[in-house]
Amino acid sequence: MRKRDAGAQLVRTLDAAVDEGRLARDPARTPSGKVTYLPGASRAKENRYLSAAELDALAAQCGNHEPMVLLTGYTGLRSGEVTPCRWATSTCASAG
Repeated sequence: MRKRDAGAQLVRTLDAAVDEGRLARDPARTPSGKVTYLPGASRAKENRYLSAAELDALAAQCGNHEPMVLLTGYTGLRSGEVTPCRWATSTCASAG
């Protein structure tokens, strides 16, 4: 869970406690009702993608892992999706 999500959940929980009469006021809110301590939403870094030539050069340096590098690079599969593949029985291994 992200910090912002956890903080928002805490505020909702404290709001519910106030609504149920368990707390006199929500300590996470200012007297005007604002929540000021939640961290801002993080900005995602811009992705940089390899060109086909860069991917081919990288794969060539990976020895017997070349098919896996090419497969992940061209398809966008994650390593956990490709790792279980059996290269000896795949068409990638015999396509050489």
